[in-house]
Parts: sequence; structure tokens; C-alpha cells
Amino acid sequence: MNHEEMFNTAKWDVEDVRSRSRQNQTPAPRRRRKRKNPIIGVALWLVFVVASSAILAGVGWLLANDMCAFNKEPITATIEITREDDLGSIADKLKEEGLIEYKWFFKLFGSIAHAEDKVGIGKYELDTDMDYHALIL
Repeated sequence: MNHEEMFNTAKWDVEDVRSRSRQNQTPAPRRRRKRKNPIIGVALWLVFVVASSAILAGVGWLLANDMCAFNKEPITATIEITREDDLGSIADKLKEEGLIEYKWFFKLFGSIAHAEDKVGIGKYELDTDMDYHALIL
């Protein structure tokens, strides 16, 4: 072996590697995926849809009950609005008197209805037969 062939290791292994690769060319067996039962997928989807619909309907009913005063005990209260009051402090007063249940929902409705511009200073006699719209105007 001359000096060049001694350090050319690729030439040594090329034929050996090629012959081994030819011997091992049988493809690995493909694993088959097990098909899931489509009934289980449909049933899980149906359970998810029914459960999420029930949750959303329950929350929607609670908020609609608070906003439209469907099932409230008759309560009458006098609320005084001062110049320093904002929508948050008005919601606090209404909550203390028992006219609303969810302050955050009242504030959300008030911000959508631009209640800051519509509520005036003064004393208001309110009852639970009024909905949010009547409370804001």
C-alpha cells in the first residue's frame, strides 16, 4: 500500500458499505394505524356540544335574569347619584341595595350603552321591575 492509499479511508469502506446496504434493502414493515371507531368520535363531539351549550345557556339565563329582572323579589330603593360617581360606584350602590347581582355585567352593559353620558345627578327611586336600560336612563 502506498502512502496515499493508506490515508484514503473512504476507498477502504466503500465496497463494504455498498454490499451491506444491498443486503439490508428490505423495507421495514409498515405499521398499520388502528382505525378508531367513528361512533366514539361522534359521541364525544356530541357530548362536548351539549355540555358547552348547557353551560352557555345557564350563564346566559343568569345574565338575562339580572339584566331584565325576570325572577327578582320586589325591592324598591332610592339611589343618589353625585357628581363624583362613575359607572363603577353606581354599580356598587345598586348592588348594595340588591337591585343588581353582577356589577361587572352592569358596567359592561353601561359601557356599551354609553351610560356615563346619560346618567344625571340626582335621586332616583328604582325597583327590581326595571331592567338595566331603565336603570341607566
